[in-house]
Amino acid sequence: EGQALTRSPPGSGGPSANDHGGPDDEVVMARLERMSSAQGRRQLSLAGRQAMQSVRDGLEEMRRRPSMRERAEIAAAALDGKPLQRAATQPTPPAPPLKRTLTAPRSRSVRLRPQEAAQELSRTLSISDEATKEPPETLLFSWGRGALLHDGDATASTPVAKFASRNIRIVNVDTSGYHALCADSEGRVFAAGANESKQGDASRPEDHLQRAVRVECVPVGARVVAVACGARHSACVTSQGRVLCWGSNDRGQCGDSRKSAQPRAVQGALARCVAATISCGDEFTACVTSRFEIYAWGAREACGAPEVQGDDRGAVEVRRVDALVGVPVIGLAAGAGHCVAHTQTGEAWAWGRDEHGQCGLGDATLGRSTQVEAPRRLEVSSPIDRAACGRAHTLLVTKSGEVLGCGRNHGGQLGLAELEDVFAPTKCFPSLNGRAVVAVAG
Repeated sequence: EGQALTRSPPGSGGPSANDHGGPDDEVVMARLERMSSAQGRRQLSLAGRQAMQSVRDGLEEMRRRPSMRERAEIAAAALDGKPLQRAATQPTPPAPPLKRTLTAPRSRSVRLRPQEAAQELSRTLSISDEATKEPPETLLFSWGRGALLHDGDATASTPVAKFASRNIRIVNVDTSGYHALCADSEGRVFAAGANESKQGDASRPEDHLQRAVRVECVPVGARVVAVACGARHSACVTSQGRVLCWGSNDRGQCGDSRKSAQPRAVQGALARCVAATISCGDEFTACVTSRFEIYAWGAREACGAPEVQGDDRGAVEVRRVDALVGVPVIGLAAGAGHCVAHTQTGEAWAWGRDEHGQCGLGDATLGRSTQVEAPRRLEVSSPIDRAACGRAHTLLVTKSGEVLGCGRNHGGQLGLAELEDVFAPTKCFPSLNGRAVVAVAG
């Protein structure tokens, strides 16, 4: 085709400078432009040097025709690989710098979902790039008791590389005094620390997990969104709203009377419920369902059911906390032997052991009862947004960002200078100087 494009009509003597072109020239020019395109150049490179030269000669002839000169020059430039001339455009302004903001907590919907409840704290504390949609990178830090999350170094305070690499996004973490669990965005569970009651990974024979490992005993296909640690047992919530428990079950904290340490779904009254959050005390477990109801099982003194008599172990089977039916509970925290629930309307309710005032009822008289049998509402100065419990103390975050605390303060757990028990919710951590707090942990 390239050779045919260069031939002049017989007897024409070649093109003249005054020739303004005709239908034949249009056909020839269209063919030359097609051969100058990217696809045409690839064909010419396969056809050889002679075909390429034929197209160049044809373009040179078209340049001699005034009506075809501009098109021929553009096609010749394209044949040489030069970019075609385009209309001038406005320069693109530089992209604005990434703005990093602290994402505020989301408001609650009418019904709780397991994923929302499990990932709320992760969303609240995550630093997000508004200019991108990529999820923020999360790192997990550990310090304190050397045997928990890092490799035996009691002074460590570095990211736990074995626990969570840069390719894993942690969505939920919990610890007891001796072991720790976390769940990642893919629904996997990792454990470290004590394992003598198989509270870490029931499939491993060792009594201590020196390094964090994936929990292989969780049923295949279960996607975990929330985890909780008791003294010698563990619990989790799956994306389907099922509760799994494993480890020690000497007081029914795993939801049944079996002695097996393997994970199993909690049945009974919880079988038809969808769990949203989970909390563990030393010897009991409690959860909030999608219907704002609390179910508890294990040690009787922490289950908020004074009308129920426990078995010979002092254990209570899975049952609803009837005193809070109709109260819109959206969060739950557990200490060693007490519970604190907070509601959508900003109320806080507490029950369980109260020997140090951790239930915040304000009763500091001698000879008072150290056991709160049924949930009682706390008197607080501002609506409550979050709650957290240590072994024998309670922390409450108000919707204005203040922190209230009660309970044991012998080690400064409440951030107060006076190392003595506090029996009513009191403003804590004066060193914050009015800064708004978004989350606490006991």
